[in-house]
Amino acid sequence: MASWATYIRTFRRSQQLTQDEAAKLLGVSQPTLSRWEAGKQVPDPGSRRRIQEIVETLSGSRRRLLEEVVRRSPMPQALVDCELHLLAVSEPLRDVAAARPEVSAPEQLLGEEVGETLQLLRQAGLERGEVAFAECVATLRRARPAPRYMRQLWIPVPQSANRPLLRVEMAEIDRAGFEARLQREPRVAITTLAELLRARCGPQPSATGSGADPTIDRTPGS
Repeated sequence: MASWATYIRTFRRSQQLTQDEAAKLLGVSQPTLSRWEAGKQVPDPGSRRRIQEIVETLSGSRRRLLEEVVRRSPMPQALVDCELHLLAVSEPLRDVAAARPEVSAPEQLLGEEVGETLQLLRQAGLERGEVAFAECVATLRRARPAPRYMRQLWIPVPQSANRPLLRVEMAEIDRAGFEARLQREPRVAITTLAELLRARCGPQPSATGSGADPTIDRTPGS
């Protein structure tokens, strides 16, 4: 398990809570929570149990809601964990992949390159909470009657300190678009939280030549 400082900080941010709000939820003062997050103080055993109970309750509720949102999505989407277990799949994605309801192979629904994509995300700091999102292209080679080419947006969804879920939003492109994308940039383009912060605080990039795909919103969690 990651340090208590990382565990508490990641949970608070995933729930979009201020330190004061999180402190009230956990029944401690804001200065105490601040010391926990800074690693200057470790919660006592009673506080640890209370923190884990609250994290498990809220994270579980959020996960169930997220699974339902993905299943009901009118667009091709999937929700996976860090081991690539499929937790939820939208019907449009099954239609694109020509997959039966019982199919649970990530390679069939998310593309043959799915393992490589996850490995690159891990190398970029996925389980340390450092990845904002990743854009990539993938091939559904088992689709029928012919392979399908997809543009993907992988969005980490924090659940605990080192076990995020991944919401994968997809849009179909033609083979020419797939090959053109590979010529412009690497197959997987990862944006870290640090890079996102610098981009938002610095000059706005020009839209000309950005290579952005209008079918997928680049904003995480949209």
